[in-house]
Amino acid sequence: MQTISSPANFWIQWSDVTLRDSNETLLFPHTQWTWKPGQQWAILGANGSGKKYIVSALLRRQHPFQGKITFQLPPTPSELDIPGLANRQIIFKISPEDHRQILASQSSFYQSRWHSGLEEGSLTADSFLSHKVVEDINPFEVGTRGADPQLFYQRRQKLLTQLNISPELLERKILHLSNGEQRKILLLFALLHAPQMLILEEPFGSLDVQTRQTLRQFIDYLVHLGMPILTLVSRPDELPDSVSHLHLLAAGKIIASGTRQEILSLPQARLLESQIRTQKSSIYSKHLFKCSSQKEEIHNLESLIEIKDINFKIGNKIILDHINWTIHPGENWVILGPNGAGKTSLLSLIQGDHPLAYSLNIRVMGESYRSTHSLWKIRQKMGWLSPELHLHYPGNWNAQEVVCSGYFHSMGLHTLPNQEQLTYAEELLNNLLPEINLESLFEQLSIGQQRLLLLIRALVNRPQLLILDEPCQALDTLYRTTLLDTVDAAIAQTGTTLIFVTHHAEEIPLCVNRLLRLNQGQIVEQKQICSIAHS
Repeated sequence: MQTISSPANFWIQWSDVTLRDSNETLLFPHTQWTWKPGQQWAILGANGSGKKYIVSALLRRQHPFQGKITFQLPPTPSELDIPGLANRQIIFKISPEDHRQILASQSSFYQSRWHSGLEEGSLTADSFLSHKVVEDINPFEVGTRGADPQLFYQRRQKLLTQLNISPELLERKILHLSNGEQRKILLLFALLHAPQMLILEEPFGSLDVQTRQTLRQFIDYLVHLGMPILTLVSRPDELPDSVSHLHLLAAGKIIASGTRQEILSLPQARLLESQIRTQKSSIYSKHLFKCSSQKEEIHNLESLIEIKDINFKIGNKIILDHINWTIHPGENWVILGPNGAGKTSLLSLIQGDHPLAYSLNIRVMGESYRSTHSLWKIRQKMGWLSPELHLHYPGNWNAQEVVCSGYFHSMGLHTLPNQEQLTYAEELLNNLLPEINLESLFEQLSIGQQRLLLLIRALVNRPQLLILDEPCQALDTLYRTTLLDTVDAAIAQTGTTLIFVTHHAEEIPLCVNRLLRLNQGQIVEQKQICSIAHS
């Protein structure tokens, strides 16, 4: 499949290539594509447009149904090359799915990051980036092979400096790093395999402004060295500055190819642009959500959440520092702050996922965490969606089972729902995800469909408190808008109280009326807001 010639007049060439999916449906028929030296390509398309099949073909994980794919990739830039590397990867892909798989390899259950005594085998960032782990050489192997360790660590140190990764961060476990810190470590891990090409899927999703800027500058640095980088995004504003050419995808077809300027000027590309939501959708006219019988009881509470003087740290790292926060019924909060500010840790305490919730001064909906019984009593009135839940949710359950698991707060459906519960779950699915079948397996759905399915799961039990931690991560405009409209409709129709975490102003629901800003584990701002424009 790979052809080597010199000098190269292309890096990648597709000649009359047609692919097919798992259902034998033909995709991207008769594709002609030449990636010339010096060009930097990206693939722009909505969730489910077929980007993953192009990547699979490039990684040789599937053969074309017809046609030929030829590679003449440039050698690894000398500044990044590690001669003799035993586990060299010619093309290395970094995606949200790869990110999730690495986290899953370091954790055995949902929210395991907070139970360090049960995760003694998880690696520190330093160990994960070690010569031993990257080379992956069997210790019982006869003979000697692999890179010179001294050269390996010289290359590693240069990359650590380029990505502003501190020695203190290296000492922490992968599970204890923020999303942005994990993303940097994963990129460094990829480059330590001395690839000739990188594939980056949604590289800036769920990252704060500073981390996005750091990664943009680093990608520009790699391009300057001469490395081909293929970027896959669902939103034009997530394109790296270095991208010169684009494929625009829709429903398994390349509908346009050309220079960045040419493609981004097309109406189909502009439909994928991020837009701040300024008016309520027609979803408000549909009364989709049943009100809870506990609504009046909750609104009679003086406070829905009460947190008093909370402090904790992991090792020498301060996670939360003197946190005092009260949420009253009718308040809908957005939590802002950079990666590592303490947002996810704060949510874990409110949800009772962190063991410290049982010893700290926290009251949720009038209850304190004191036992399994109190945890279950609080959870009955709560719904949530987070990147960790998406990571750990098993893929072998169908859509209706995933939604019904929200009645029991389980990962998968292990208790038989009654007929009323089944009917309501089906009603929500038919209204909010009409394009999927009730029997569709979770693992077979696009990321947008999976995320909306998990939101419906969070809402099906008509919670009094809804916690959404970066729910729009890696979603295209359609699914992002649908998710946010659904949240606004649920809040308007049920009176549910919302806690919402994001890094993007355009992703803040219209119903939000309070803002909490965290930095380095401290509350630096609390205020009432009138609209998302004030955030």
